[in-house]
Formats: sequence, structure tokens, C-alpha cells
Amino acid sequence: MIPVTTDSKTRYGSGKERFLEPALVKFVENEFPQIGGPLVVKLFVEKILEKIDQISPLKERVKPGQMIWNALDINTRASHPKRKTKSIVLTLVSEDEIKKLESGKRMGEISSERIAGICKEAYAQGTLLSMRDIGLILGQHGAEISKKRIAYEKKNGTVLPCVGSLHDSGTATTHKMLICKKVKLDRKDSSIVARETNHSQKSVDNYLQGYERVKALKELNKSNMEISFLTGMSPHLISQYENLIKEFESPKSLSTGNHLTSHLA
Repeated sequence: MIPVTTDSKTRYGSGKERFLEPALVKFVENEFPQIGGPLVVKLFVEKILEKIDQISPLKERVKPGQMIWNALDINTRASHPKRKTKSIVLTLVSEDEIKKLESGKRMGEISSERIAGICKEAYAQGTLLSMRDIGLILGQHGAEISKKRIAYEKKNGTVLPCVGSLHDSGTATTHKMLICKKVKLDRKDSSIVARETNHSQKSVDNYLQGYERVKALKELNKSNMEISFLTGMSPHLISQYENLIKEFESPKSLSTGNHLTSHLA
């Protein structure tokens, strides 16, 4: 038997909340703590589930090839102690996939498209999936899911809506790069980039503002520590922007110092 490590508990522990009974228990404990202790809450939830099954069995709401999953509500963060989840329907196998396999498309390509598809389905239903969620659903490690997702994003020039991208964690550097590239190199309007990358306008504007602030201060020969003090950004975040600036800006544009510093405010 594989020993359970602390890292495994941290990674997968909250996965229990994706299922109906534990999710309801969590909700009652957070919102109605006066009901009682764990045993009382568990009994209360069991009675609610019995009533739900009597009124609306889940099998009547799901089509062949689909499943029910309890995903993170888009309005809460995964790290919040009172995070909320929402029951959604995800399509794991579709007729379109079967047709693609019949035509000779490889299963690996189908797998990446499936990851993209359920990310978009979850987002359309007001929720976000993490790579851990998708790993549990598809029976693969979250790191492998991340590789496939990133490959899909690079190939299609997009950012899939998921916990890591919209909550600015995980592989957010990739998203900064893509957003800044679309605006700085492709000369696209930021509102178009927001739609293409499944980000809010505010998130796109924040990325671009960070880029311009670091760029302006670098042109003034400020060190990363000075930039951190002036902007409140972490040294790690400044290094990310510095790498993007080196890639997207010509040496000449960085040496002239003619850019306005209005983004420093």
C-alpha cells in the first residue's frame, strides 16, 4: 500500500468537497454552525439527500457520456476557508469525439480537446475546475493534465478558464506572456484579448499596467528591489515582467528612456 504523505493530503484532501454529501456538510458547518456538532450535521445532511433523491433523481438530469461534478463557484477562491461549490454537468464523451476518432484523430489530441471542453463547460455554468479536479475525473495526475492544457493553450493562442488562470495562480506566468504578447506584439485591443483569453477586462488591464510600470522603472535604471519598494510587487513578479519585456521590446526602445512614466502611479 502506498503511504499517505502530507503533500498528498494537501493536494487531494479538499477533493472530497466535490461530492454531494461532503459539500453539503461543509456548507452547513460554514453557514449554520449553530445546528450542532459533526454527527448532528451529518444526520441533517443525510435527511436532506434522501428528500432530494425522492423529488429529483440525478439520473434524470444527465445524458449518456456526461457526469455530475461539484466544482468551485467562480465567485470564491479555492484557498478560502468558506469556499463554495456548485453542482454542474460535464461531458466526458460526445458523439463528435467518436466521429473524430473514426476519422483517424489520435486519442492524445482528443484528450487535450476534452480537457478544454470541460473547462469551458464548467465556466459556462459559473464554476471553475482545477487541474486536480480534471485529474480525478480523467484518472490522470494533475501535472500531466497541466501539460496537456498548456499545450492546447499554446497551439490555439488562448487561455482556458480554470482555477489556475482566473485566480492568478499556478501557470499564471504563461497567461501574462500570452496577454502581453497579444497586446504588445499582435497590437490587439485589450477588450478583444480579454475575450480571447477568458479573462476579465480588469485582469487584463492589471497585467498590462504591471508590465508598463516595470518597463518604465527599468528604463530609469531601477533595481528589482527598488521597483518592489515603489510598486509593492514581489521580486518574483517583477522578474516575470522583466523577462517579458526583454522578449517583447527591442533594445533600442529600452535605452531611449522616452516612454512616459504615467503608469507608475
